[in-house]
Amino acid sequence: MRPGVIALAALGAACDPVVFRLDPAPAPPASLPSTTPAAPSACAPGCLGGRSCVRGMCLPHWLPLAAPEVASADPRVGHYAVWTGTEVIVWGGHDPRPGRESQVYGDGLRIHPARGEVRAITRLAAPVARYDDGSGAAVWTGREMVIWGGRGGGGALTDGGAYVPALDAWVQPPRGPTPSSAVATVATREGLVFVTLRDPDATWRARTDLSDLAPLGARGGVMGARRAHASAFTGSELIVWGGLDEGDRARGDGWRFSPSRRRSRALPTAGAPAPRAWHTATWAESQVFVFGGRDASGRALAAPVAYAPATDVWREITAAGAPSPRDGHVSVWTGDALLVWGGADDARVFDDGALYDPWDDVWRPLPALPAQDGVATARDGAVGVWTGAELVVVGGWDRGDRTTPLGWRYQP
Repeated sequence: MRPGVIALAALGAACDPVVFRLDPAPAPPASLPSTTPAAPSACAPGCLGGRSCVRGMCLPHWLPLAAPEVASADPRVGHYAVWTGTEVIVWGGHDPRPGRESQVYGDGLRIHPARGEVRAITRLAAPVARYDDGSGAAVWTGREMVIWGGRGGGGALTDGGAYVPALDAWVQPPRGPTPSSAVATVATREGLVFVTLRDPDATWRARTDLSDLAPLGARGGVMGARRAHASAFTGSELIVWGGLDEGDRARGDGWRFSPSRRRSRALPTAGAPAPRAWHTATWAESQVFVFGGRDASGRALAAPVAYAPATDVWREITAAGAPSPRDGHVSVWTGDALLVWGGADDARVFDDGALYDPWDDVWRPLPALPAQDGVATARDGAVGVWTGAELVVVGGWDRGDRTTPLGWRYQP
């Protein structure tokens, strides 16, 4: 199924200053900046969400994401999420509770963090209800959210749809041949590319509105069927690692695919992560960070590793201070740090996380969520997106029936 504390030291009592007076006192040059300490309210243009400002700095904190009446009151995992630049769009998923896994959702929400608005998206002409079992994907093209693949109530799906927020409307692909197995989807300047996970050479392409769907053709070699893998798009290449093979065994291999060159090739195995599934792969400007997941025996992992496409090399990163072994976690790149939060192991669901600074090779813990009775702080299987200013976490479950709030917002 499986995705810094700022220490503020109070100033001690100051000794009485010794003042030397010069008469007359020369006026400071107008070009010099003021050395007056920032007042407690000097955070400009202000702190998001009404958080505290201390000595000119906005303190990081968590805010609950209210659950509107349009949202389902049941736990949800395996849902899809994209960031449009102004909104988080969430769609699909299923109920993870034992005996209710067959409840698959075909609805979604639009979340506007800056305005605090949450509203439902149309179900008219939407795709068949589905969830992401590691064999589908959702991408933002700049105009549409495209969902393809995944699993519905009747099994694996090989179709999808495109949602246009400006029109609150779904667009269905034309009738005809489609990729016949699980795919990873990427959005390029030329349109969409559907890379078949069984054979990355069996690629398809389409316009962003799903018209002109046709085989693309590529070469490089069959890399083996997989699901529950992790993938990241660098802007020019799709990187895929790990997953489960057709016998549900964890894989320890991967490949990279270039849509423009229509070529794929295997990733190196030297220094690569141990075989795993249900992990995350997060693109961070020049490298892919792999974190968490489950090994061949089903044991939860941490073991953070980075892969640099430019040098085709894997390297270990420090595990000191990293989140504990888990899967079902959220992983995003903030622009200067890798943020990992939530997830679960066999014993518990987590409400903690950490920020990894690649420059200093150090992990820093995130502040704790506010404890409240009857509130689901810990989340397994949530989705998260980075908006450029904050992390928005939606859905997931705490292995119980608590479903409020809808999610959380973390503002660093």
